[in-house]
Amino acid sequence: MDYAEWIKKAQLVIKTELKDGTEFELKSLFKQFEWNLLSNAEKRSFGRYFSNEVKEGRVESVIHNGNTQNKHNKYVRIQEN
Repeated sequence: MDYAEWIKKAQLVIKTELKDGTEFELKSLFKQFEWNLLSNAEKRSFGRYFSNEVKEGRVESVIHNGNTQNKHNKYVRIQEN
């Protein structure tokens, strides 16, 4: 799995399809069939990677916003500076 390529895909969706204030889960940034091609281990691993990238400020216009009931991370698109 190429994390850098998946991050680019996620950032493109965030930038072009989400409005400021939109709350989302990582998997919602990808087409369902594309996300389902990943194994559960790959989904968890990429989820941790994405979360760390957000927390380190390397994913533009996104902040962590807690967790869902099923312990998935929630994010919010914020206004770009």
